[in-house]
Amino acid sequence: MRNNFLTLTIAALSCSIIAWPDHLNENLVARTKSEHVLAGFDVWRGTYKTPHTLNAAARLVERWPNERCSGTDCGGEEEVSWEGRGCIIRVWGMYPGPNEIRGVVGVEVVASASASGRGCATGRGLALSDPFRRAVALYGGRYFVSRKNSEGMSVLYEWEDGGQMDLDMDRYGKISRIHLSPAE
Repeated sequence: MRNNFLTLTIAALSCSIIAWPDHLNENLVARTKSEHVLAGFDVWRGTYKTPHTLNAAARLVERWPNERCSGTDCGGEEEVSWEGRGCIIRVWGMYPGPNEIRGVVGVEVVASASASGRGCATGRGLALSDPFRRAVALYGGRYFVSRKNSEGMSVLYEWEDGGQMDLDMDRYGKISRIHLSPAE
């Protein structure tokens, strides 16, 4: 009997590890309208032609080609970054091939050393250096705390449509990073 219990316990743990959910439990899903805009970029409808059409100072940081085909016309993913509006802006995009329209799949802002980051806000006005309580006022109290220690805290908001917003706070509770991504 004890051996069967141990076998069932190990099997249950294996299944829970294998079937780890991609999304938050229902009781943590935010009930507010989802956020789609960060630093002026809409992660649901955003497109761009080349990195420089995002911003004149934009530079290509890294590119990951599509591994399912070969050649230069296969497309893939890319990260573009620049400093502006008081923050460092990073945009991740999917590019189908050279000189084709790219779709924005993620936007992140972090405060730059030279400015406050107040110009890099979400569509509802949550900005870098805002206190976390402002995020709760704008997006509600349903979120997942992924890290909390003496250095600060990280939380994840997820909406019913699958969109997600990650927030990092410093030890004083001020927002130091915002990352927004659409549903997969």
